[in-house]
Amino acid sequence: MKRWHSFLILMYSGLLPTFANIHCPTPAPSENTQVVPLRSDVNLTCPGCRGQTWWSRHNRTRKLQDGSHLSLTSIGYEDEDTYTCHQGGAPVCTVQLLVKDDIEKPQISCYIRHPTHNITCDWQTTRELRPHAKVTLIAWMLKGNHKKNRCSYIPLAGKFTCSTLYKEGDIGRHVLSLCVIGRTDSQTSNTVDSTSEMLVQPDPPINVTVTSLEHQPRKLRVSWSPPRTWPNNFYQLQYQVQYRVEGTLHVSNGTTIDKHFMINDALERKRHVVRVRAKEEFGLTWSAWSEEAVGTPWSAKEESEPPTTTDFEGFIMTSSEEEEPEAITVEKPPAPVPRYVLLVAGVSFVIVLVLFLGILMRNGEMNLLKLKGGLLRVLFQPARRIPAVPQPRPGEPLLTALRPFPESVTVTVPKPL
Repeated sequence: MKRWHSFLILMYSGLLPTFANIHCPTPAPSENTQVVPLRSDVNLTCPGCRGQTWWSRHNRTRKLQDGSHLSLTSIGYEDEDTYTCHQGGAPVCTVQLLVKDDIEKPQISCYIRHPTHNITCDWQTTRELRPHAKVTLIAWMLKGNHKKNRCSYIPLAGKFTCSTLYKEGDIGRHVLSLCVIGRTDSQTSNTVDSTSEMLVQPDPPINVTVTSLEHQPRKLRVSWSPPRTWPNNFYQLQYQVQYRVEGTLHVSNGTTIDKHFMINDALERKRHVVRVRAKEEFGLTWSAWSEEAVGTPWSAKEESEPPTTTDFEGFIMTSSEEEEPEAITVEKPPAPVPRYVLLVAGVSFVIVLVLFLGILMRNGEMNLLKLKGGLLRVLFQPARRIPAVPQPRPGEPLLTALRPFPESVTVTVPKPL
């Protein structure tokens, strides 16, 4: 049974070029059509255009040229039109002038972004097609029928995009080809003959980030998000992570079904370039690689490096291994004195003062505190009242009125300290 199936596939594959020619034919010009290459020179003529004749262009009454033939040089696309030969005031014959199409051979790539999506084929053009060109996707089936689907042009991407119906779970073969038909020529693309397992090709993962782990100089953690065109988790994705040291060609790979991956053999203080791709868990075709992300493992030197300082203009002053900056002296503000230090100092001062006073009292130097003579007694002794001098009575002698003063007054002067 397998042999017959393989034989049918080979026979069918041999008939594909014939099917392509049938469904993508080359236009056949009419008898009165003249096809010329772009930027060529041409002489237009038609049966019956002889003698005294003149030419006009379609929808134009202006006389172009006298004679039985019309000479045109450096033909461009703007010269395409219907030209008429007139004789005796009546049209004799007409000629349709067409410039030969220059259609590049299409190269298509077909894929299914998710098992529930249709089949999509893209053609990245290298030059712009003429407005009258028609681009069609043809899907052949083993039973002999086929489907045609018009393609759309995306100007920003510079490509044609086509799609055809795909039923979820279909495991049959899909044969796809692109047909481009112009006014004078046609082209068929390469033929894509594949199964759904080969066609399922997700978009690349997004939001790839690389982070270092503290105190782990040999590890990097890579995380990402699934593509936006993979809407649910019913169909699982498998991921492949590729990483290398920046500036080297040696790469390492790892696979996982999670949305993160741990690199355990990173090199300390080296920048690593990482990218990720995906495929359906049981599929065969990987997606394109994601955008590259860069990360550097944790290093113990990062903690030992002094903090950066900012000068008065706001520039960051840091140290560099290649060039040593000039020494900068920064005056540090005095540290605040703890409260317990002040308390201990106060208690110590009181103890020293008490001891000092005790020593003075022991040596007899505290006589100033006894108020027995000395300066303190004079200062703190209440002041004596001096008796008033009696006034003499009228007619009494002055000396009689005076009372006798004490015989002697003793004044004690304190000893100097």
